[in-house]
Amino acid sequence: LSRITTSAERIDIASADGVRLVPGAGAAFAKGRWLVRSDAGAVAAVRLERGRGATLALQPPAKVPEGTVWVPSGRVWDEHGQAVVDADGDEIVVAPFVVMIHEVTCGEYLEFLNDQATLAAYEQSYQSGVLLRCPRSGLRDESLWRKKGTAGSSAGQFLLASNERDSKPIDPRLPVSGVSCEDALAFARWRATRDGVAWRLPTRLEWQLAAQGGDGRAYPWGDRADLTRCYSLVVGADEASPQRLAVIARAVGGFPADCSVQGAFDFAGSLSEFVIEDESDPRWASLMGGNFKTRDPDRFASWSRRWVDPRHADLAHGFRLVARVD
Repeated sequence: LSRITTSAERIDIASADGVRLVPGAGAAFAKGRWLVRSDAGAVAAVRLERGRGATLALQPPAKVPEGTVWVPSGRVWDEHGQAVVDADGDEIVVAPFVVMIHEVTCGEYLEFLNDQATLAAYEQSYQSGVLLRCPRSGLRDESLWRKKGTAGSSAGQFLLASNERDSKPIDPRLPVSGVSCEDALAFARWRATRDGVAWRLPTRLEWQLAAQGGDGRAYPWGDRADLTRCYSLVVGADEASPQRLAVIARAVGGFPADCSVQGAFDFAGSLSEFVIEDESDPRWASLMGGNFKTRDPDRFASWSRRWVDPRHADLAHGFRLVARVD
């Protein structure tokens, strides 16, 4: 265990002089926040309180899916520094899960978009005048990505190129945006079938636990709202015009400080991400985190939540997936 302190730059850092614990043994520590690493490679930040014990379970699965990190079970904290409780007033402990290191990228989404079933759903929606699955900026707008084939036709596969006269190429490392929560759910189902992993969108509390790392911090780097440490309008003011963009302008993982305790990127900035409590009822979809089109510090905090129409697509909205693995 290493004590977490705040540096002169107002970033959370772990002290170099850690204390080693034998698994199964107990010890007394001062109240505060501590970074815990296990020999098995698990990591978590914990908040110890006076007169209260804490049990740490840091044995990760034998194998986690590529491109994910394991998030141990833990409590989630609200903007008042209080642990989140259930209807009975009991503190909620979120079960462990794996989360994608990055938001789903354009390259990953292209595979899904060109699947025959996805193309069929798109073509049917194209005929109805209300688009599905393709990146877009609204229900009835044209696809932002170019397709092979005749102009104005729904036939052909999608390309990683903007659907403009100059048809600029789209970097496959960019996070996919301009899709709805319903599209994200469809992607998760497709990916689950392809990988044999029960991929899904995270719940709000899972997303918060992954962003906070276990100790309730406001931002992945600490409690100070420094928006230069993530992809926000503060650092991307010349890139944020939706009229000039078919996709977000910066690739995933470009801000080292916007990295969670477990090693996942872009929870504060880049894109606001879809979460959902019940996949059978997507009306309860919401967004977590900030994005490249805003400079409001509150939007970037780990507890920031806004309801969203599950059909709505916006260039500032994206997603990542989670799964429970044994």
